[in-house]
Amino acid sequence: AALTVTENSGSLSFEGFALSMSPGPLNEACLGQEDSVSFPDACEDQKLRFDIVDISNPLLFFWQPAISPQGTLTLYLNPEATGSTNVTVMLVDTGGTNTDAPTQNFIGPDS
Repeated sequence: AALTVTENSGSLSFEGFALSMSPGPLNEACLGQEDSVSFPDACEDQKLRFDIVDISNPLLFFWQPAISPQGTLTLYLNPEATGSTNVTVMLVDTGGTNTDAPTQNFIGPDS
């Protein structure tokens, strides 16, 4: 999603930047835990996090942008910085898969 901000904006937050996110089911979080059937509370719900993969112009930021697990984007802009950038993020969940494959990561489109 394209955002436009003005020079000297400081830090900005955009609630609802990332929407309709859902971690995998509880049974994925329990994979490899033998007691998960007898003690289902031993497994925690999967958590989501966003990882910043790439920033094409990192000099625009005082601190790296962040997206909370609830989907709020926060930008910490450098004073007097101007220009444009592409920020690539990856949504990661904490669960495994039922085929013992590594955790799946998804990179969002540049829309």
